[in-house]
Amino acid sequence: KIRERTIGDGAVVRFGTVQNYQNYSHRYDAYIGVSCDSFDYRQWMSKGPEMFCVLHGTPSPELPVEWVKRVAWLNPMFPRYFIPSDFPHFPPPKLHRHDKIRLCLKGIDHYRFDSSYRFVTAAVSTLDDPSSISLQIMGGRSKIISPIFKDIDHLVNITRVNEPDFYKFEEEMSQCNGLLPLIHPWDEVVGENYFPSSKAKKLSGFISQAIGLKLPLLVHEDIYEVYKKHWTAKVWTYSSRSRIDVMSFIGSFKEMVLEIRRSAGNN
Repeated sequence: KIRERTIGDGAVVRFGTVQNYQNYSHRYDAYIGVSCDSFDYRQWMSKGPEMFCVLHGTPSPELPVEWVKRVAWLNPMFPRYFIPSDFPHFPPPKLHRHDKIRLCLKGIDHYRFDSSYRFVTAAVSTLDDPSSISLQIMGGRSKIISPIFKDIDHLVNITRVNEPDFYKFEEEMSQCNGLLPLIHPWDEVVGENYFPSSKAKKLSGFISQAIGLKLPLLVHEDIYEVYKKHWTAKVWTYSSRSRIDVMSFIGSFKEMVLEIRRSAGNN
């Protein structure tokens, strides 16, 4: 029996078939978790050689050598991987000459992330016309705007998207003119987990969304190197090495805004 759900996850599973996004009707029978990170992977893998796992990052405890060939990961920092980037298809965002450039930031609720938000406030303050852009904070549990943005909220429109429906959230994301993941190797609370230098070596959802939705983005150069074979749109990079090293970010941010604005001139 298929029953209506108020919150869809963007996919539907039927016995014997996989339903693609184009035919998705927001109705499904079951939610199925596929990553072994959500439980003790050892219990599953130890049942026999026909058992396999998908892991988000480095498991704890470490993966026994004899199990490695039965595991796949979600990013190129591991020997066998795939990137979950098969998102719904939406029309690309339209940007006309006098439209605001919509830049989308990763929504993180931990206070330590404010140091990365400061990169954005510093960069926005250097623009000749800050009002030509808008900032959209995508996701996160909080419904308020970080106080960090009080220095620029009179210069630029800032909103927050807290859409619980997966499909509708991705539709909102697909209309971003550029993404700002703000993932940094010095952020020991959140960001460092996504870099090769960390033990965790995880995939950020912002990265898979950028690839799957074919959206331009501005990322740290170390992240760019990890996914350089997989980017599907323009990528700008910066080389900042600490939370106070903002100049490289500012330069690349201004270049990104300028190039996006030039592309609007053709519409």
